[in-house]
Amino acid sequence: MTSIVVHYQEIALKGKNRPWFIARLVRNLRQAVSDLDVVSVRALMGRIELMLGPAAAPEVIGERIRRTFGIANFSYAGRTTLDVDEIAAAILTDLGDRTCESFRVSVKRAD
Repeated sequence: MTSIVVHYQEIALKGKNRPWFIARLVRNLRQAVSDLDVVSVRALMGRIELMLGPAAAPEVIGERIRRTFGIANFSYAGRTTLDVDEIAAAILTDLGDRTCESFRVSVKRAD
């Protein structure tokens, strides 16, 4: 797990003020996790990404995100190459000793 992807609430409905509201939310998130090992907080199209450092505690960071006003939800995420075998290995590594009946992978890109 190398990052956390944050989705925000009604900010997208603010029209011409939208960039200001997004910048404010990014600033609030940076402030909320300033004492934790978060490498960067950056706005992407329709979401915000927090890049985690090697000593980051995702559960603690998640609790801080949960308490930040304007956050709809967030997901723990990781990066890997586009090779199917490496993606499967990364999923199994992240699962650890947990088991699940099923899982879902959704993509919006052709590659």
